[in-house]
Amino acid sequence: MARGECCRAATTTANRKRAEGTHAAWRHTAASAWLAEGVSITDVAAWLGDTVETVYRTYAHMMPGADERGRAATARFLAKLRACALNVPGEVAK
Repeated sequence: MARGECCRAATTTANRKRAEGTHAAWRHTAASAWLAEGVSITDVAAWLGDTVETVYRTYAHMMPGADERGRAATARFLAKLRACALNVPGEVAK
């Protein structure tokens, strides 16, 4: 390989690696931002073309408050069930 060809090949390889690194950085930034803002992990996984398991393993730390949101959602759901149970026609409320 001539000297000029060698330099062009090295430059092309370096540029490709830089572009790949930039793509990965933007992808990681986007996934982190989406999850931090509460976007569904299933949506993020679909957008990234990854499995939910992979996204969870990689980005779980970006979902602050997920445990508390889950507990609150469960409490709201159970409160609705209790309210419905209390309003069933023919049933005696306890």
